[in-house]
Amino acid sequence: IRIDKRLTINGPFANTSGCDMSRGTGEAILHALTDGGTVISITAAGTSIAGLTVDGLDAMNATQALVAVTSTVDATVTNTIITNLTNADPASMDVPYGIFFAGNLMGEISNNCISNVASQSLAGVATGMGVPGFGIMLLGDATVNTESNEVTSSDVGLRISTNTSGSITVKDNTTSSGILSPLTVGISI
Repeated sequence: IRIDKRLTINGPFANTSGCDMSRGTGEAILHALTDGGTVISITAAGTSIAGLTVDGLDAMNATQALVAVTSTVDATVTNTIITNLTNADPASMDVPYGIFFAGNLMGEISNNCISNVASQSLAGVATGMGVPGFGIMLLGDATVNTESNEVTSSDVGLRISTNTSGSITVKDNTTSSGILSPLTVGISI
């Protein structure tokens, strides 16, 4: 799904945390159709995604993200479940991302439940580089609030790679170990 105009997408659990066990059944689920690419790509200012489940179905060659937000202002991803994005190709340099924010001037990532974003790639391991999977990746100039997200079984829970003059708030996020990689990190700055 490519969103290039202001849009609000509210699933049936738009007001319920992605990790709240009361969500039960009735999820609005978006599945990856092919290996690689992005399930939801957002380039429009003021776009909001809330209360969905985005499932990568363990796409073998995860070249991008389940939710990618690029070069936009005031985008939000909240109360969403993001799961099953694994690079299973041992020779691949493709990097899987659960939520990828790049070039954003403002945004919010909160109350999401992100799991199983990992890489089994051995490419670059000999040089110490590796190819980890990232639950949440913030890249470039950004003023982003990341609050109350839970990232489990991902190589890196939250990666911040920015030289911004903005501010990044990281509050009450929880990460737990990845199961596929020796590169497991909670927060990487």
